[in-house]
Amino acid sequence: MLVNTVDNARKIFERLSRVHNAKATLLIGRVRPIDRDKVLAEWLPRIKTGRDRIDDQPIFVVATQTIEVGADIDLDALVTEAAPLDVLRQRFGRLDRLGELRTTAAVVLRTPDEFRAYGDATGKTWTWLGKRSRSRNGEKTIDFGVLAMDDCLKKHPVDGAFSPASHAPPFLPAYLEAWCQTAAIPDADPAVAPFLHGPDAFDVDEVQVVWRADLEDKWLDAVMVAPPSIREAMAVPIWAVRNWLGSRPVLLWCGLDSTRTGIIPVKAIRPGDTVVVPSEYGGADDFGWHSDSKKPVRDIGDEASKWVRLHPAFLVGENAARLARIMRSEELDTDAVARLTKQLGIGDINVANARKYGSGIILFRKRQLMAEGDAGSVTSVQVPLSLHLDGVEQHARQFASKCRLEIDEIEAIALAARLHDMGKLDPRFQAILHGGDLLEAYFAPGVHFGSGSGSPLRVRTRHGVRSAALPSGRDACGFTDITGQSAQVTLAVAPARSEALANPTTTRQNLKATGLTTRVVARVITGPRCITSRESLGVGPTSPISGLCGRPPSAFSWLL
Repeated sequence: MLVNTVDNARKIFERLSRVHNAKATLLIGRVRPIDRDKVLAEWLPRIKTGRDRIDDQPIFVVATQTIEVGADIDLDALVTEAAPLDVLRQRFGRLDRLGELRTTAAVVLRTPDEFRAYGDATGKTWTWLGKRSRSRNGEKTIDFGVLAMDDCLKKHPVDGAFSPASHAPPFLPAYLEAWCQTAAIPDADPAVAPFLHGPDAFDVDEVQVVWRADLEDKWLDAVMVAPPSIREAMAVPIWAVRNWLGSRPVLLWCGLDSTRTGIIPVKAIRPGDTVVVPSEYGGADDFGWHSDSKKPVRDIGDEASKWVRLHPAFLVGENAARLARIMRSEELDTDAVARLTKQLGIGDINVANARKYGSGIILFRKRQLMAEGDAGSVTSVQVPLSLHLDGVEQHARQFASKCRLEIDEIEAIALAARLHDMGKLDPRFQAILHGGDLLEAYFAPGVHFGSGSGSPLRVRTRHGVRSAALPSGRDACGFTDITGQSAQVTLAVAPARSEALANPTTTRQNLKATGLTTRVVARVITGPRCITSRESLGVGPTSPISGLCGRPPSAFSWLL
């Protein structure tokens, strides 16, 4: 069942949930990312395209526009609210996607609030469908097959029955410059939504809502030790948040250093704010936004972050009693904490860093590496960055070759693929992978790679080096090559605050001489004595990087 609004979807789902033996799921966009992933993990195998229909059991899928595009699900029947013709065709695309059922039935319903989501286009679509339909067994029917509908539209074109097209605002270079800066976010941060959904996206003012069960009396203290994560936040329109909260206060979270952070009244909430509320407020369940629900909302902060909280709000029975005994002692008994975490089945915890907060204890998980995979799951499998870059470069070159591009274009694309993840060398990102500890990241045995995959990597160079006595693939600093022999440009290594940095104009001329049409300049800012002179720099596919000293770089800065 596909409907036009979240409210209608929720009402239908709640009614189906009360039907005896009825299995139903709700798919809406207004849901926390972690909850969405869990819902999809449970229900997607039962409704995805290509599943074995032999074992199918009746399932009611209630959804909004969130599954209209890009959702590879296959429905056996469809009931949909009236909508513009292009929207209906998208929805019918979820019906018997592989044609296994030959003929499938669908029902289009006209509802009192049909103009709420799409305006006049819905009414014009309904009128056109009525004129084009045929009577069969007392019911009006029309063939929504792709070819049949295309043929019908050619014979009977219709105006105003499609969703109104929106024009994106002018794209300025300054927008791209701001979006390239991901941390810290610039003060002037252009909105992305209007470029994806048109100017009307400016009218959607949302608030990120986070539910916590351990706030107690001092909300701010509890949130400071475990700051909110985007994975546990739900984006909700500001008007819906205000209506739901009434006169209840919220904790506005703008970061530790912001003067706005603190408890505020509802009227002080602004679009784009992140607010933390007690779980007892209700307002959501595992399927998403549910403003009428009074049940406490599950706190998923630990699932979204690197910490684990041991708190009376999460423990019952003997485990709660064990925590109470630990909290009564002045000195935190880490051995007792370790026993409690073992009893709870919590692994990979560093109890040495445990500390008290409020009525509970917060612990931090041991660092884990991200392994490559479709889901970007956390695992201990290690994938060296060099192998990752080799694979991406190889695939990019293959794709470009099969597109029959010119050789210089193929090499430019391959080089871009080779360098696509160099931003992961940023010390701030490395610190995140090491639990926020910059010193641990600096002295770790290798630079790690995250955002989907990760593992140790030493940055070496296989280009020619000054010392012929060095082992193959090593320079004086002992770093791993990040471009490889196949790259068509040597990275210019330059010291910070030094006159030895290669002239950008000269660098571009040298790059052009290599035959590359795409001008890519990558440079590493290192310690002040890592390069002896400008003359020691070489730019070209085979030029050596000389004058390197035996100390590791003090900072990385990649400029593309």
